[in-house]
Amino acid sequence: MSETVTRELSETIENIEAQSGAAFHRCTPSEYAAKLGIETRNVGSATLLSVRKSNSLYFNRVLGLGLASQTSMKQIEQILDYYAGQKIEHFAIELSPLAKPNRIANWLERRGFHESEGTAKMINQRVLDGLELGCSWFTSETVAPKPHNPLISHRNLCRAGFEMAYVRGKYVWEA
Repeated sequence: MSETVTRELSETIENIEAQSGAAFHRCTPSEYAAKLGIETRNVGSATLLSVRKSNSLYFNRVLGLGLASQTSMKQIEQILDYYAGQKIEHFAIELSPLAKPNRIANWLERRGFHESEGTAKMINQRVLDGLELGCSWFTSETVAPKPHNPLISHRNLCRAGFEMAYVRGKYVWEA
């Protein structure tokens, strides 16, 4: 994690993303939300986003787990039960490096999750729109580069002036 990123800033970044996902779900007209199975739920400090008619990890994911409060195995079981009840067989828990307790990743792996190498795309138009609206902070998510794998999306973010704040683990469940 970057030395310039405080726990408070990390929590702010994670909360903005969780609130954005929840707002997207709330803004969906009710007839479409029902047809697509769009729901948002909270388990502890985590926000669960789900779209039954989608297999996308962007629409079926958990954000904020272990940030505002400690996570327990019971909460992980509640998350698994929720997605099973929704008949969603493919979802992700996006885990901040500041999530508590530190052993959450081990718990997830023991329950059958695997860490994903998935990449989110940065859309230049959103940055331009944000600047036009007066935004001064932007966040994006991509896979961290590894030796012999420079990852174009990470390089493009750096060229655009982004700095890596931290690496967030993504643990994927597939039934």
